[in-house]
This record gives sequence, structure tokens and C-alpha cells, in this order.
Amino acid sequence: MELLTGRAVEIILCLPPLLLALLLQMSLAVSAATVIESGQPFLGPGVVSPTPSCAR
Repeated sequence: MELLTGRAVEIILCLPPLLLALLLQMSLAVSAATVIESGQPFLGPGVVSPTPSCAR
């Protein structure tokens, strides 16, 4: 029973860093996509700009 309790406590204590890492990874992916999409017109002639990702 002590082993099970110890493992449960370890799992609970590791959740906040995992959630922080997931949040950081998601925010970096969104910012990278924004940079790539905003830099598209500067790639030069002949490059077709993508359609907007948000519909209005």
C-alpha cells in the first residue's frame, strides 16, 4: 500500500511541470505558425500567398 501511495503522490506532483511544458509548446507552435504566415509575402515573386486561416 505504501508503494501505491508513493507512486500516486509522484504522479500528482509531476503534473504541473507537464502542463507548463505542454502550454509552452503550444504557444511556441502558434507563434511559429504566425511568423511563417506573416513572412510569406516577402518570399519573392512567383510565390502564392496562402489563404487566410480565419474565415469571416
